[in-house]
This record gives sequence, C-alpha cells and structure tokens, in this order.
Amino acid sequence: MAAAHQDGCRGEGESGKVIWWKINLCLAVKQNENSKDLFADLALPKKVLASVKDIPANTKKEKLPKPLVRYLEKIIDDVGWDYGSQQARVFAPLFKRASDTFKGNSFVEEDRHLQEILRAVVNDNATNSSTVPIIWESPDRSRAEQVGSGVLIRIVDRIFLLTAAHVTDFDKNGTLLMPSQRGYMPITGKYSVTSMPASGRRSDDKLDVAFVWLDEDCVSRLDSDYMVLDRPDVYLEVPSGRFEYTFAGFPWRRSSVKARCIDTQLTTMSGIEAKQNEYEALKLDPKFHIVMRFHRRRMFSNFLKKPIKGPLPDGMSGGGAYIWSEEALKDWPVRLPLAGIVTDKALEKNLLIATRLHVYIQWIFHKYPDLAAIAGGSD
Repeated sequence: MAAAHQDGCRGEGESGKVIWWKINLCLAVKQNENSKDLFADLALPKKVLASVKDIPANTKKEKLPKPLVRYLEKIIDDVGWDYGSQQARVFAPLFKRASDTFKGNSFVEEDRHLQEILRAVVNDNATNSSTVPIIWESPDRSRAEQVGSGVLIRIVDRIFLLTAAHVTDFDKNGTLLMPSQRGYMPITGKYSVTSMPASGRRSDDKLDVAFVWLDEDCVSRLDSDYMVLDRPDVYLEVPSGRFEYTFAGFPWRRSSVKARCIDTQLTTMSGIEAKQNEYEALKLDPKFHIVMRFHRRRMFSNFLKKPIKGPLPDGMSGGGAYIWSEEALKDWPVRLPLAGIVTDKALEKNLLIATRLHVYIQWIFHKYPDLAAIAGGSD
C-alpha cells in the first residue's frame, strides 16, 4: 500500500537560546512554488533565498537580511502574534535537538537541518498508521471505490473504528470495507451514527460522528500493518491556546481500483490551528472542533522533496487529527496523539475541520455505560 506525505510546519516566537529565525522560519516555510530547484526543500521565495544563501550559521536577528526579516514578519502577521510564545515553548525540544545535532556552517544548512527534523515528526509518526481507508462496494460487488477513512482505537477490551457519519451513510446503498489480512473485508459490528439533521442534509450535521464497535470476526482479521491506538496515544483535553496539527487520511483521487485491486495512498496535511474569528465564521466551537489552516497550493512533499500542489482532501473524512502536543514533542521519535477525527473542509478558506476526540469518547460511554464504568469515566 503506497504512501505519500505532505506537511506544512510553521511557527513563531522566542525561547531560551533558540535564535529568532529558527522559531519564525518554521512558520515561514509556506511552500512557495517559486523556490529555486537547488533550495526547493527550503521552499522560500527567490528574493529571500538570494539574501540568505551566503549567511553563516547562528546569525543573530539584528544581522539577518531585510528581505528575510520582512518575509518572516509578514507571515507572523498572517498567523497571529499570539501563537508565538506558546509555539516557542512547545517546540523547544525540537529546536534543541536541531541545535545539538547540527554539524554545518551556513544558514541554509542550519535551516535545512531544522526542516528535516520537523518533517521527520510527520514521516516517522507511528500513530499515523491508526488511520485506515474505507471502501464502498456495490450490492452486486461489481464496483468498488474509496469513500473515506477511519481510525482504530481500543477502549478497555473493545476495538472501535471511528469515522465520519457522512462516510457511514454510504452503507445504505452497499457494503463498507476496510483492510484485512487478505485484501479487504466488510466492516461488521455495531454501528452508531449521529441522527440526520431536520434539513435532511448531512452537511448540516456539525459533529458528523460515527463509530463501529467491531465484532470479534472483524477484529481477528484486521490488517496488522495498521495500529490500534490505546490510551497513551490519545488526547482528550481541549488545549489552551493554538497548536499545530497533522490530519491524516486517504484522498480518493489518489486511490485506484482496477480488476478488484484497490490501491490507496495515506496523505498527511499539517498546519496551525485557526484563529478564534475563523471558528466563529464557520459557526464552530473550539471546545468541540479543531479547525486547521492548510494551503493546498503551498505544500511540501516529503516523498518528492519539493513544494507541490497538494491533493484535494476528499476521502480524508474519518481520518485522524493528531496534535503536536507539548508532552509528545519531548520524546524522540515523536508519537503524536490522536485528538480528533476529520469531518469537513472549507476549501475556499483554506481550512480543514475535525470533531474533537472527547466528543466521540463521551458518546461511546453514553452508548455503552458498562464500558464507561470500567474505563473510569472520561479518563
């Protein structure tokens, strides 16, 4: 099963001995498509690249070239200065790792090394493998197509597949499948789905929650390439402040079905949480949702090692939303905990949307109070 990853790691602030540009340049790598091939992995505009290519490592802020400083400040204005101090604190272990392992002499080498570490967080994140593709098969089994994604999670002794309600709606006119030890198998178990809104349109369902308590037969045949998350790898809090997130899933435009052979590609998209006014514009509440900024035309492909135009996210619904939490970034390799399930998008605003994980867990406990008693409530 092929895999492709895109990431957009950004940030800004000041922390200890970390020099100013290291913090801000995380944010500035907005994957500008006009980057020179030689420095494509830095993904900066031509004028900025020209101004930094001969700068030595460990250059202080006051000695940085003006084109770079202006570019950084423009990016920070867009993202919000409130993001700075928190970003500096949360990312401090990664900046320290970059500093401790850097062996070059130039600014370009220093930046490239930092970006490699940040991209490795996404590339090497084991919890991404908890996200699986969901396939729809027609009643007569003559057609199949990938329609969404799901996440595997264990609560006490039961395994659940979490996804979006609009994905499970496909089972009304066919069978939903997921990876097994030998190809794909029907998703069997007890389904729970949010009720259809009075409008009759699933798009009006702001939570869009669905989960399946997988039966024993389904569990016994799960593909071992996919991880079932346990309590240490989930994040149930509503964090204070704005964080970086990685959304994972399987865009259907990157899947293919030929002669009943299904090929899918796991894709990740990373970005900064939206501002409060962006939540309000979508009529969403950060207590129940995660809204992440992403720029499809300014993405960096870790597979191709260059900026690309990313895929449309259709098919990622039901996939995992993983948080770059302060605790997670203290360890190496980093294991990003699951914080939500991807449910929607606002492409015209460059935003992806997820429902927070605690909403799913609370509903599961409401549905299965015996499980809540064993698990000790929301803990």
